Amino acid sequence: MRLGKTAIVLLLALAGCSSGDDDAQPAADAQGSDDQGAVQISTKLKGTLYFNYAAPMQAPRVMAIDLRSKRYRVAADGVHANVAGEVIAYVNFCSPLQVQLAVTDEDGFMTPLSDCVERDTISGKSLQGPAITRDGKRIAVLNNELRAEIDRKEDPYGLDAMVGLNKYSATQVFDLDGNVLAEFKDMGPAVWAKDGSLILAGRGGDVGFGIFRADKKLKSVKRIDDGRLKSAVDVMDAHPKDNTIAFVFNGQLFEMPLKSGKPKRLHSHGNMLSGIAYSPSGDQIAIVSTDTLNEAIQMGGGGYPIFVLDDGDIHTIRMPFIIDGPLDWVK
Repeated sequence: MRLGKTAIVLLLALAGCSSGDDDAQPAADAQGSDDQGAVQISTKLKGTLYFNYAAPMQAPRVMAIDLRSKRYRVAADGVHANVAGEVIAYVNFCSPLQVQLAVTDEDGFMTPLSDCVERDTISGKSLQGPAITRDGKRIAVLNNELRAEIDRKEDPYGLDAMVGLNKYSATQVFDLDGNVLAEFKDMGPAVWAKDGSLILAGRGGDVGFGIFRADKKLKSVKRIDDGRLKSAVDVMDAHPKDNTIAFVFNGQLFEMPLKSGKPKRLHSHGNMLSGIAYSPSGDQIAIVSTDTLNEAIQMGGGGYPIFVLDDGDIHTIRMPFIIDGPLDWVK
């Protein structure tokens, strides 16, 4: 995909604005998975878009909006959805303070895959991702709450455990039975490329930074970018039609063919891009931005808009609730 041919969808998460959109269904009406509402949309985009949303006095949930019918619904009682067919991988709430990796089908039957960990940590979200393979059989998720075994001979009084030195971050790969198939320390986020390979971002530590590809057996990784990434990558997504990825680096959107490993900047918007997703055709990219209060004021308030940039044309979708990433966009 080239910059001149790229259509960019900007989903703007506007915290703190009140909804004044007369045609939009109030967020409080979307209580259960069977409840639906309509939004204002002036674009011919297709497919279903999944994203986090929050209503007043409610826990965050996964929302799905049908871009053709303009209807939305609650897809899962959790956050961070990624979809493959009828399987939705997401972060489920074990309790108000704990989360776990889980999957659910379209009928809402949930299966937990991982242990419960603290919901939020000092370093950020405890579980980030997840990313599910196209066949829906493997799921990669960044876990910031992993703990290493302490060698009591080296640490007989448990001092490392007391100060938290036994904690570490890694991307883990699960199957649908909850088995951990692989673990990549100091790596994440992760996506599955069109060719089925696992692509990961380095998070510093012993690995360093950059974009890496895991081998087919998920035993080792090799850096594949051109070496210009000197700090962490925030979010990633894989192109549905060719072996290309998009990612957020330094608050900007980049795209990189896996073969060449040369990132190219596509877009810059605000300071916070918390989610991106290719459209099913690969012709658009959806972006969640949380630095859009001034734009909301300029538009006169009234809901939480999605801006669609397409060859110079700007379309708007208005949401009656707060939008957050990550995103997934499927047929």
